[in-house]
Amino acid sequence: MANPATHFALRFAAKEAVLKALKWFEEECIRRGVEIRLNQNVDLDYVNSVKPDQVVLAAGAVLSAGAVLSVGAGTVVGSFAA
Repeated sequence: MANPATHFALRFAAKEAVLKALKWFEEECIRRGVEIRLNQNVDLDYVNSVKPDQVVLAAGAVLSAGAVLSVGAGTVVGSFAA
């Protein structure tokens, strides 16, 4: 069994790495002008009204098999297929 202090240090280091990565992603989105909308109900009418260049749908952290939907010239896929 691992030393509890070592276990804590590893967990802390992993948390720090995730926080560093999140900060980098945030800075990249700002630098590139990416607009992020959270807690937004989205349907085809909404997407057509906003006319985005791209749509990334992050519906949660649970992997589930789903259909690949064709929307206009683009394709909507689940994270398992991205």
